[in-house]
Parts: sequence; C-alpha cells; structure tokens
Amino acid sequence: EARLAGKLSHTNIATVFDAGESAGCVYITQELAPGRDLRKILAETGALPFRRGIAIVRQICDGLAHAHSRGIVHRDIKPGNVIVDAEDGVKITDFGIAQPLQEEDHGINQAVAGSPGYMAPEQLRGARVDGRADVFAVGCVLYQTLTGRQPFEGTTTGTIIQETLYTLPPEPSRVRGDLPRSLDRI
Repeated sequence: EARLAGKLSHTNIATVFDAGESAGCVYITQELAPGRDLRKILAETGALPFRRGIAIVRQICDGLAHAHSRGIVHRDIKPGNVIVDAEDGVKITDFGIAQPLQEEDHGINQAVAGSPGYMAPEQLRGARVDGRADVFAVGCVLYQTLTGRQPFEGTTTGTIIQETLYTLPPEPSRVRGDLPRSLDRI
C-alpha cells in the first residue's frame, strides 16, 4: 500500500508519508483526513441530494483518474474507503489491495480481493483487472449515494456475487423518482 499510494499526490487521495517496521510491527503513516466515511454518512442520511451526491462522486473520479494515470488500480472503492469532510471535500483511502496496471497478461490469475457489492464481474471471477474495475465500483457508489441502496444486494456474499454477475439493478430513477432518467444510462 505504501509503495503504491506513495506515488500518488492528489487532493482527493489521502497522502501516505511513511511505512516501515518497528519492533516486529508493520506500520503506515498517512495523512489525517478529517471527516467521516461515506458509509457512515449514507447510513445516517440515506440517499444524498442529487447535486451533493454528484459532487462527491466526481471527486472520487478525479482521484481515481490520477491513480490510473500513475498506473495504479485501487480495487476496493466503496463508501467506507471515502472520507468526506465538512465542506464535502473527498479523500480516497485504503490502497491496501491496490495493484499496478500491467501492460501484458501473462496468464496469471489475480487474487480475488475487494468488497462484494462493489467488485466488477471480472474481479469477482479472479481475472485481470484494470481501471475499469474501479469505474464499475464508482458506479456502484454513485448508485448507492443517490438511491440509498446498493445496486447488488443479498443476504449472503454468494447472493451478492450472483446478482453482480447475472442481473442488472433497478434503474436509479425507478428507485428514486426525483432522479433524472438520463442517470439510468450511467
């Protein structure tokens, strides 16, 4: 995490300052990002107003665009890894399972890691992932931020995986009637 995130310097990514080992304990020193994670905000408020939700998700996109331009895929974008401050400024955290983008696929399966409900189908299958997996996850965060529910839900991890692989979620405008229908395409 420290090696990859240390390559990133962007207003929407929490800065990693140092990492090491001391007395047998591995540590990481990261920027203190004041605010609350988006998961807690959504648990308290439910769906956010349209403009606020779009503004928050846009900042996630800006941070990820920077990471992708530096060859890094986060692989675990979810509301719990997004800190929102009092002015709705965003910091992406937890690059713990991030990986560098690779030019060639040498036939090696990737480890399945991430959070079901936000993982792209190729990630769930253990296939090679690139920035598109993060874009899929941002779409799930956008959906949840604006509708108050995750696009893929279930009572078990297996059910969530099956939903992600084989179904389309209800259109956001059908879940929340005041959302523009143009959002459904996204």
